[in-house]
Amino acid sequence: MSRIEARWTTPLGSLAVFEPSTQALAHAAEGLARFYNEPHNAALLSNTLLFSSDDVIDFWRDAAADGSRAFLFARDGEVVGDGDFRNAVQGAAELAVLIGPRALQGLGLGARFVLMMLRVGFERLALKRVFVAIRPANAASLRLFERAGFVRDETPAARAYAEEDDDICMMLARATFFAHHAEVVQAMDVTENSLPRYS
Repeated sequence: MSRIEARWTTPLGSLAVFEPSTQALAHAAEGLARFYNEPHNAALLSNTLLFSSDDVIDFWRDAAADGSRAFLFARDGEVVGDGDFRNAVQGAAELAVLIGPRALQGLGLGARFVLMMLRVGFERLALKRVFVAIRPANAASLRLFERAGFVRDETPAARAYAEEDDDICMMLARATFFAHHAEVVQAMDVTENSLPRYS
């Protein structure tokens, strides 16, 4: 399977969103485990497990087997988080993202990586709608996705992505994204190559 990569030079640094090779995932696994296990992040992710590097690799492989498309996030060459499109059905999927280091959260990196993921999803993965399900206490994520153009959605299609009854579900349509973010989209470089993804 081919690998997708997006790059964007921003005031916050040179950003990359990419599907890793098996070797790249193994190299990043220890850092990802730290991100997942950090108490604040774990609470937002509803994570009750303590991840090892091997657990991270198994988690990514299991997600891929279920049809998810997962990406690493890098800033100036250093992995700072990850994200994925999951539960895809009929041109729609759920988006999840994480900026791992607490010191880098709240700086605007998440917003930029979300936009990069959305371009990949709508352009390269042929998605028509992207959904998110957010815990009510996660005000920062609510603001982030609202700024990206997401709107609250209580339809059955949106609620299907909720893990808790009080999750806030939101949706963004492909046409809305490209209409609202045309200038940003042009600033990104998205490529696809024939090299295999992690397995």
